Order: sequence, then C-alpha cells, then structure tokens
Amino acid sequence: MTDLLDWRPFEKSDRPALARFVCTDPESKIWDGSKKTHPRPWEYTVQSAVRRHRPRAAHGDQMYLGLDDRGIGAVVAWSRYPDPGQWLLQLIAVTTRYRGRGRGWGWAREAVQVSMNAMTEAAAAAGSGRLLVQARIDRRNTASKRLFGEAGFSYESDHSDDLETWVSYTSLRAATRPASRPHM
Repeated sequence: MTDLLDWRPFEKSDRPALARFVCTDPESKIWDGSKKTHPRPWEYTVQSAVRRHRPRAAHGDQMYLGLDDRGIGAVVAWSRYPDPGQWLLQLIAVTTRYRGRGRGWGWAREAVQVSMNAMTEAAAAAGSGRLLVQARIDRRNTASKRLFGEAGFSYESDHSDDLETWVSYTSLRAATRPASRPHM
C-alpha cells in the first residue's frame, strides 16, 4: 500500500473494468489538414492498450492496478526482455477523473515507483547485477518526459513512429554488496 493508491497485480476478473478505463478525453477528433486526429494521440493509444492488454506471465509481463474508493485510478504495465535485468515499461495511465486536481501526477509517480520496485526485486532474485529499464515516450508528450526525467530516466534516442527511448540504469551489485570494514 502507498500514500495514494492500493496497488495490486492484474487479475482476469479485472478485464471488464479495464475495458471501461478512461485516461483521455473522448474521441472528438481535430482536422490537421489531411485527416482527423485525436488531440493527444499518445493518450488515446495508451487507453486503447490498457483496454486490450493481456499480461502473459510466461513472458515476464506484469500489470498492476492502483485502486481507490471509486475503482481503478491508475494502471502500469511492464515486460521483461530475455535478460533478467532488462525491462520495458510499456505503459502508465491515470484516470481522467482526477486530471487537473494534482492527484494524477502523484499517481503517475507512484506507478513508476511501484513498477521500478517490482522490476528491481525480480532482477535481483534472478541474480542480475543490474536493472536496465526502457520506456518509449511520444515525443509530443512533455508530461511523461518530465515524469520519467524526475524518476531518473534519461533520453537515449529516437525510436520510431514519433517515439523516444528513455532509459534508467541501476547497478544492483552495489546495493547488495556487504559494507567493507575500515582498515586498522
């Protein structure tokens, strides 16, 4: 449990609630001169991904839900690469019902922290000496770039389809190494 939300792993019984999860404005589309687009297409993409996401535990996929007294307040999902110390933070979504009220930012920070803690534990348990986490962020999504920057991620490169790769690297060896005794 955290200060704001109660976090727990996704369960199959959560699918109906996830199918109704809203983290962006309705699909009112804007005309960009050649086609209609969503005003914040990255939010629409994440909302669609949340609604259809099915974690596959055999592949190292995880999804956690942050719950409040009204239901799902936030969602975070990540997956493991073949290397037990390397992960992809796939998505973070916060419900629109708290947009502009300050809580959404705190919940997004919590989602990053919950996922980083879980990935660190899994990497350490697998004997990895490092934790390398990648996140792919839409280049227009300044809020997510700020969030990940505050969480210790840094820009690495452009990926594709308007995405940037942001990374966080942590050595797990230093955290598990016993303290050395002073020389006498």
